[in-house]
Amino acid sequence: MISAAEAALLIQTHLSSPLGAAFRRLFESLDAAVPTVRPVVVYVAGGMAVHLYTGVRVTHDVDAEFAAPRLRLPELSVPIGDASSAEPLFFDLNYNPMFALLHRAHHECAVALDFGTRHFLPRILHPLDLATSKLARWASVDREDVVALARSGLIGPSELFQRASEVLQDFVTDPALVRVNIREAVDAVAVVVGKRSR
Repeated sequence: MISAAEAALLIQTHLSSPLGAAFRRLFESLDAAVPTVRPVVVYVAGGMAVHLYTGVRVTHDVDAEFAAPRLRLPELSVPIGDASSAEPLFFDLNYNPMFALLHRAHHECAVALDFGTRHFLPRILHPLDLATSKLARWASVDREDVVALARSGLIGPSELFQRASEVLQDFVTDPALVRVNIREAVDAVAVVVGKRSR
């Protein structure tokens, strides 16, 4: 597992992209629009997190878990880029992390970013937890995201299998289908890692 410091350095390289810059502005806009009594940690997952690690994913919504469940958020958006026709970036207000396969320690392992915001503090899911979060649904875009993380050298097959297996211990429903998804993901990552090592 790569360290939080290594992951933070990697993220910094992609914050200068149009999407990365828009992500920063979105947090700054939120911080100005919604003052809070105490800082609220925001855990970012989904395509935005994949882009920050790999630079290859494009998205228009930010999957974010706010550590203040009763918080009411306005519908904010910022343009991706400077053109008048630029697409917007916004928070997905319907995002629910309960539908993702997440390790019980994913909050503690999330990577902190310092945007100078006072009220909302961004944390990006660690690449390994980001990968496991894709395994319950395991649609084509999830496969692409996991492969992108593997191509960037951020996850390996054995550590992905171990992390996902630990998550399954907390599953209350039949995990049979998820086990199939885990095996497919591990195999896909193994193929990528094998190509990278040649």
